[in-house]
Amino acid sequence: MIAASGQPAPAPAEVDERVAPHEPDPVRPPAPGVAVPGLYLLVIVGSIAGVSLLAWQHLPGTLSRRLLAPIALVLVVFLLVFDGLGAARGWFASNDAWVIAIVPPGIPPEEPLLLAFLALFSVVLLRAARRLLGEDDA
Repeated sequence: MIAASGQPAPAPAEVDERVAPHEPDPVRPPAPGVAVPGLYLLVIVGSIAGVSLLAWQHLPGTLSRRLLAPIALVLVVFLLVFDGLGAARGWFASNDAWVIAIVPPGIPPEEPLLLAFLALFSVVLLRAARRLLGEDDA
């Protein structure tokens, strides 16, 4: 094949036969002294606490059981299935040095908390935007 520059196109990358196509590629270890297991979990929990506190203080009624059911059912379950599929196919990878564990097929236990945080943060941002725009939030 000839590239637009008129030069021959580079050959496609060779496939490593030792790695099966359904297995994720190994993640490179971090530089020495950088590994902090649990830091990812700590940051996620701190983010959930901070956003929850801000919502509780400035947007009363945002945090309720009515909100928790869709988060738990739709986002955590649906997106964990998607993450499991992605990890099993090698689309996603987690660095062992930053998470507390890797659960087969390659999802860290922090993932459900991250998904719940993203959902909570989205709802809080939506409520805050509606409040700033003066829309009725009933």
